[in-house]
Amino acid sequence: MSRQTTSHPSQDPLVAIAAYAPAPRIPDSLQPVRDQILRDGTRVTTAAATYTATKNTRAPRHRGALVGAVATGALALTVGLAVPWLSQDDAYATWTATPTALSGEALADAETACDIVVPAPAATTVLAEQRGIFTFTLRTDDREVMDCLLDEDGTGGLSSTNLDSLREPTKGEVTIVTYFTTWNPNNGHATAIYGRTGDEVSAVNITRSNGFKIEATVSNGWWAAWWPGDTDPDATVTMHHSDGTSSKPVNVDDPTILDVQ
Repeated sequence: MSRQTTSHPSQDPLVAIAAYAPAPRIPDSLQPVRDQILRDGTRVTTAAATYTATKNTRAPRHRGALVGAVATGALALTVGLAVPWLSQDDAYATWTATPTALSGEALADAETACDIVVPAPAATTVLAEQRGIFTFTLRTDDREVMDCLLDEDGTGGLSSTNLDSLREPTKGEVTIVTYFTTWNPNNGHATAIYGRTGDEVSAVNITRSNGFKIEATVSNGWWAAWWPGDTDPDATVTMHHSDGTSSKPVNVDDPTILDVQ
């Protein structure tokens, strides 16, 4: 799978950074980077920018570690900027806020890659999406739901949650089954969130505390989304219904949607 980057000099380069960490305002350290990019226009240059975000110290829900450990405290996230988006050397530069559904050979390849991590011959895929070079799948059998986030080289991991401990959402609501940050040495931190949907839910959006919006995949009574970087305790979930109505944004920690076990 090839990786491509596109330059859009007219767009604010901080849009590319916004996916990585919540920020109440533009960090002072990033102002010179933006000014340089907008000044240089289409000239291909690379500048380093460092943003330090305070981690959410709560424990990941209902899961073991994937690849590597998530420590509490401060997370230093360094990204390279190639005008005006992230460097093509950064795997997360291929990530998109809007997913692509996996089907056919691409879906079969993703399922095979997940089986290499943890074999699940009796599992059925209920949700499968792609964002850049990364695939994310949810599979269920008669006992559990298994999430699997992998890059094109099969780097990543898988974990599971027991189905019998989950509650059914009402027709117009969603539940959050798990919300976690993982890490691997190739790509760094990534955060995923997923859960179940009622029959009348047609779409789900995540809005991070910095205003960055992420479109979830909704499929077979499940929904899921993920992004580069850390968890965001102030992120909200908005449910869109088949009748054209939408819910008010609900905080990810709201007990009305959090599937607490």
